[in-house]
Amino acid sequence: MRATAKLTDEKFIHLDKNIDLTTGNNDNFLINRFRSLLEKTTSSVQDEGNIISVSFYAERLSVLPDHLNRVVKRVTGKAASLFIREQIIARAKILLTKTNLSVEEIAYALSFGNLNHFNTYFKKCTRLTPDEFRVQIFL
Repeated sequence: MRATAKLTDEKFIHLDKNIDLTTGNNDNFLINRFRSLLEKTTSSVQDEGNIISVSFYAERLSVLPDHLNRVVKRVTGKAASLFIREQIIARAKILLTKTNLSVEEIAYALSFGNLNHFNTYFKKCTRLTPDEFRVQIFL
């Protein structure tokens, strides 16, 4: 059984000779795809699922969540979940400061299932509720 698995792995490696498996280019390619998907996902209204989970992105990138986490951490030194959190909070801050959308509308735009979940998430990341953040910015 082990010989078969090894043979299968070798076949897989030789199927795509354009990919250099020794230099980390695959990792960089995955990181770039992850960042692009993250930016695209958080920049438009979504109704696709839980955009705050690593699993959401891993599924769309056709990799396992653990693999995405390992690669992102190895290449950048930061967890994939941290990139996701930073992007979502940055987008929320933009929407809170540059639009007249209600906090509930922003929560929906960022695919949060309900307002309470968004408020809790935002406060955990910023130590302010979205309303407190909005007030603080305009003082």
